Amino acid sequence: MRYFIFSLILALSSSFLLSQTIKGVVLDKQTGAPIKYTSVGIVNKPYGTYCNIDGTYKLELPDFSETDSIRFSCVGYKPVSFDINDYLKKRKFSQDTIYLREKAYEIKEVVVHGGKRKNKIIGNKNAICMFKIGTLEDRETGIIIRNDKHLSLKKVSFKISMAGYAEPDSAVFRFNIYSLKDGLPHKNILKEPIYFHLKKGQFDNNKIHFDISNHNIQISHDFAATFEYIKQYGGSRIYFCGKISGCKGIYKKGPQGKWKEQKADSGPLKLKQSLEILVTYE
Repeated sequence: MRYFIFSLILALSSSFLLSQTIKGVVLDKQTGAPIKYTSVGIVNKPYGTYCNIDGTYKLELPDFSETDSIRFSCVGYKPVSFDINDYLKKRKFSQDTIYLREKAYEIKEVVVHGGKRKNKIIGNKNAICMFKIGTLEDRETGIIIRNDKHLSLKKVSFKISMAGYAEPDSAVFRFNIYSLKDGLPHKNILKEPIYFHLKKGQFDNNKIHFDISNHNIQISHDFAATFEYIKQYGGSRIYFCGKISGCKGIYKKGPQGKWKEQKADSGPLKLKQSLEILVTYE
């Protein structure tokens, strides 16, 4: 009996120790400026958050293991990771300051051909609101696009619905383009973050368009295009409209979570979310 009570106390103590709240600010190493919307989370787990516009973050960690790592990442910067135990020991009694360094990109030669360029829309078109893919909590969702041409990405379109629930005042999404590994997103190939800001009146059963031509995104292989759910102000759960055929849908829970194929909340049905890209090619 004594052994049982001791084991129970030890288990409860361990659980308490593993429940932590961390907070801090993420800054640009060179300029000292805050880096807004930095992803903060446990690698390959659904626990995470995003920095506010002033670079500050607060993250509740209900559970983690001694082998876990915490990662800070933002498009255009080199990510940094820490062993979770070392991180907690060093930053137990103070607000943390994390510095990220900008990535240095090699400027590749651009070859301009004289052929006439064509326009094409790729991705999942004609999605309907009968099929809904929610962005509850910190979730990133998107599709896998097969491609064998040299594409220039010009415009992104998608359709969302509130399914009759309260519409937010506003929401912020980050658009990402990834290379693939084993059929799932691998490395983000963008040189700078692309944010989509949605306002009231855009959410319910509307098709939304964003011009991305000034980002000069060129790609010549298969890739993943995704929307990362950053911040929402007011309202209820936002839904992307979907379909049951088309480009494979993928998602991950948590800013540093593990990628999986998108499925319905119940049953084996595989859903493909609304995401269209206007491209040009020769």
